[in-house]
Amino acid sequence: MTDSLTTEELRLWRDFLQWTEQTMTAVGADLASNSSMSVSDFEVAVRVQEAGGVVLQRVLGEHLGWSASRLSHQLRRMEKRGLLTRPKSGHGRSMQVVLTASGRAELDSALAVHARSVREHFLSTLGSSTADIIPRATSPVRCPKRIQTARARG
Repeated sequence: MTDSLTTEELRLWRDFLQWTEQTMTAVGADLASNSSMSVSDFEVAVRVQEAGGVVLQRVLGEHLGWSASRLSHQLRRMEKRGLLTRPKSGHGRSMQVVLTASGRAELDSALAVHARSVREHFLSTLGSSTADIIPRATSPVRCPKRIQTARARG
């Protein structure tokens, strides 16, 4: 095997990148224009909701794969908008992140927009054979760890 990609490998890689970027851009644009949430807002809110509405900031950052700085800035913006709170139960990355009633309501609205957009820009582009391949291809890179609630980690 050589140190560089073959023409076919490079084509496949670039096609994958283009398809992924176009799909993510379309879903992000739909969220931004049809809900009050950005993609970053949505990703944070979904992860907190999946954790039962409360999660440690450190765990949330690990699950998102974001730097502590990026996460802190994002949470500060969402906190200012009333989407979440960070009770004074800890400091830094040990703080809890709690989805507010307003955050849950905005997320519920955004979930419908997200579902429609994913169906339109992603699922509708897949044939049944492609849809079968994706879970097998992505299983090695999926994070098996589930977010644990701040309560469970106590």
